Amino acid sequence: MRFKLDEAISVCRLYFPKQPISRQFIRTPCKQEQYTRPRWFIMAYLREAGFSFPQIAHMVGMRDHTTVMHGVKKAHGLWGKLLFEQLYAHRNEPPETATRFTNNTGWHEPVSQVA
Repeated sequence: MRFKLDEAISVCRLYFPKQPISRQFIRTPCKQEQYTRPRWFIMAYLREAGFSFPQIAHMVGMRDHTTVMHGVKKAHGLWGKLLFEQLYAHRNEPPETATRFTNNTGWHEPVSQVA
């Protein structure tokens, strides 16, 4: 499970480049938007990877699975379920293949890792 959380964090870093995403960042109980949106993103990514709500709650340091259910629902509402299906299906491809969003959700076009 640790590997999948690390994978989700690295994908999240591509889409939230201004946030210092780490395990500690994800596990903080803070409810400010700068923390919640990346956390929701990771929850939805892990759900697409096939983890159960209780497993995801354990990975991201939540008390119970209902918080994760809410986070996944919010992520799908903000970015669409299709995004997470595509991200997980193409997880080994370059980040340029992802869809760009233009709404005001804190979303940024992924930053290429190729220098």
